[in-house]
Amino acid sequence: MRHTFLFVMISTIAACTCQAIAEQVNSKSDLRTQNQQERLDNIESQVAVEQQGIENEFFRDIALLQESAEYQANRLKMSDRILWTAFIKMSFNEPYADIYATRYLEADFVYPEIKRPRKLVAAMESYYLRTMADFLLDNNVQKLLSSIVNSTNETPQNRTKAQRLLTIVDELQLQYNLIQNRRTARLADLEQWAKDQKENVDVIIGEIQKQPNSTQRGVVIAINYGDKKPFCMIDDEIAYEGSIIGNIKVAKIQRYTVDFEKGGKKWTQRIGKPADSVWGAI
Repeated sequence: MRHTFLFVMISTIAACTCQAIAEQVNSKSDLRTQNQQERLDNIESQVAVEQQGIENEFFRDIALLQESAEYQANRLKMSDRILWTAFIKMSFNEPYADIYATRYLEADFVYPEIKRPRKLVAAMESYYLRTMADFLLDNNVQKLLSSIVNSTNETPQNRTKAQRLLTIVDELQLQYNLIQNRRTARLADLEQWAKDQKENVDVIIGEIQKQPNSTQRGVVIAINYGDKKPFCMIDDEIAYEGSIIGNIKVAKIQRYTVDFEKGGKKWTQRIGKPADSVWGAI
């Protein structure tokens, strides 16, 4: 009876101890999974910040390009800006009935002795400067000018004028395409980086869930390989290449594995897999 009682007590204590260990392991597993979920949130936040930075830089470049277009438009004669604006709008079937432009042309070519009101001149110059600058950045205008240059029905004088303007438009369009392509490439790189990071998190979570119920030291919990300086988590400790944990050196961090060294021995461990016996058990 006494032996039976002792056996029951020992069995109960052992069962409680095993349960406590199991709960501890599950708690660590849950914490590691939670850490990876937090990584996902951090990835999304970082992507949002990077995207905003890329867009801000894009709009700054476009603003500078707009200034270049206005500079080129300002080099044209006012009368040329008015005539090109009228021609382009009519070519695109846009309404064009500008009494101010008519009066400006009349004053220039019909009644040169007439003095134009300053406010009228300032308003017209501002409008045609902005309008002409927008046209210089319009790829439809680029196509229109190309058709004039290559047309056999146009006079040599018209083709020459179109060619001069087309040269300006081509250069501005080239700059715009470079800006747009740079933005597209950076967004694509950022998207690929985020995809790689999320895949890395998924792999880590999968490995954590497949981990055996052990409390062995030296298990590779996570790897952050996307940064310029990769790092990993060994148990609850962050380590970089060259870090020393105990008397074990982190030699190399790969996307899903970590190489270790100790006393001339070298080995590789995968995320979430049991650690080498060199680590020893807790």
